[in-house]
Amino acid sequence: MGETPAMRFRWLAAAALCPAACTVYLGGDEVTSAPAPAELVIRNAALRGPGAPAGATSLAVRDGRIVAMGGVVDTRAFVGLRTRVLDVGGGCVVPGLVDAHAHLLGLGMELGQVDLRGAKSEDEMVARVAAFARERDPASWIVGRGWDQNLWPGAPFPTRAPLDRAVGDRPVFLVRVDGHAAIASSAALSLAKVSAAARDPDGGRILRNERGEPTGVLIDGAMGLVREVMPKPTAADRERAYLAAQDAALAAGLTCVHDAGLSAADQETLAQLDREGRLRLRVYGMASADAIPERASAGSRFELRAVKAYADGALGSRGAALLDDYSDEPGNRGLLVTTEEALAKTASTCVDRGLQLCVHAIGDRGVRVTLDAMDAAFRDVRKKGSDPFSCRWRVEHAQVVQPRDFDRFATLGIVASMQPTHATSDGPWAPARVGAERMKGAYAWRRFLDLGVPLAFGSDFPVESVDPRLGLYAAVTRRAPSDPNGPVFGPSPPLSKEEALAAFTSGAAFAGFHEGDRGAFAIGAAADLTVFDSDPFAPGAPPEAILRAGVVWTVIGGEVEFPRDAAH
Repeated sequence: MGETPAMRFRWLAAAALCPAACTVYLGGDEVTSAPAPAELVIRNAALRGPGAPAGATSLAVRDGRIVAMGGVVDTRAFVGLRTRVLDVGGGCVVPGLVDAHAHLLGLGMELGQVDLRGAKSEDEMVARVAAFARERDPASWIVGRGWDQNLWPGAPFPTRAPLDRAVGDRPVFLVRVDGHAAIASSAALSLAKVSAAARDPDGGRILRNERGEPTGVLIDGAMGLVREVMPKPTAADRERAYLAAQDAALAAGLTCVHDAGLSAADQETLAQLDREGRLRLRVYGMASADAIPERASAGSRFELRAVKAYADGALGSRGAALLDDYSDEPGNRGLLVTTEEALAKTASTCVDRGLQLCVHAIGDRGVRVTLDAMDAAFRDVRKKGSDPFSCRWRVEHAQVVQPRDFDRFATLGIVASMQPTHATSDGPWAPARVGAERMKGAYAWRRFLDLGVPLAFGSDFPVESVDPRLGLYAAVTRRAPSDPNGPVFGPSPPLSKEEALAAFTSGAAFAGFHEGDRGAFAIGAAADLTVFDSDPFAPGAPPEAILRAGVVWTVIGGEVEFPRDAAH
């Protein structure tokens, strides 16, 4: 079979923990004459993460690639009249941080909507909507995101009546924090013709009161009933949203984002921004299952090589598909939002077109159905004379996994693409939702890593914050960043700082077929770098140091993309 993804991932993880102790120059030997000047030299900053030479505090970049690493004296020869030099003064440099699962358009669009994150009650949510409505055109829709009923006393779902009282007959559509449920006002439901007579769509559910009338809450596929009648974003809207999200990602220290679920219009917007040189962030695109490209493509900063499909919904809205009933709602086992036949067809299309399949699967049934579909599709891969391990197909989220299915990830060569902050956000209510026994296989990064399963970390923003420091902290503590002394969520052991950093760098790079060029320090590798003003990864540094470290520079291909006005 040769080298499998799991075997190579083990090597990458080992490199993160056991870096070589050496001074390195382009070509592998110390230079005997003055080298050509570098465009960028970063010094007085510890190099941390996969491939970092022990004790290295300086590096040089030429033509977008690392040409030297070592001490300050070792890169002094690379400084010329036009070399940009950053003296960090005791911070650290890590391989460019990557978010392996996120939604750039969603983040950008949210910036112009009502923010409902952290609302402690339905009343507070409605008050924010009313205040937002007063500042907007009375004829416009009111759109928002971020409510979470699990934060409210008794955790009840909201209903449309309070919204109707607050904003009258204006259409309102408010998406839950996880993006898998929404509350709509009566006006919005009326426009969508969602009444007591409406049937639940495939892969969705309309919540109803005791009289059979819609409460206003729409789960997963049912949200599409209202979205069909909402104003569609224009090309200019998409462009503005992507550029705004790009700025936020770069400021957070991200050098690449795996953007999940791109429509045909999204794909064209990103490709156009790339052609025009306005896409400064690297974007690894996953097409939505209804907009699968004929073949993979790659530009300067935008690459389209993967497909995002859905198996189920989310735990927060009880839409994740479980093999047994929800512990806090007997009779409910969630939803398969895509039929098994449709998922198999998408997998077959990916095989035929040589595309990577990435499937959203949160509940243990969703995960099992996904693994079954991938296993079946791999028979065609073998018939074509290829190795399924080379496909690097991914399960996105993998939040609740049955014991026997962990080994299947390793056996099939599946990447576990996970988000550490989901564990700490869900922690206060997840045990009641799935029960103690299923929690043993929930948010189990350590178990995957110990099996040699490739592990890639992200945030799923805007479901969670775009800030990767929060994910790093959650991975090494299993505590909420907002409460460092609070409870540890879940029984699975946390990761070390080195392991967590690897999952956001070399692991995420591997999940996008970029190992060897990104995700680790190496001579000749692309100079994608995140520079911090302190060193939270130093031996003995407490986990809280991760939250205190500030991003100084974000460098992509040797170009400083944050801050834009960085001085020479």
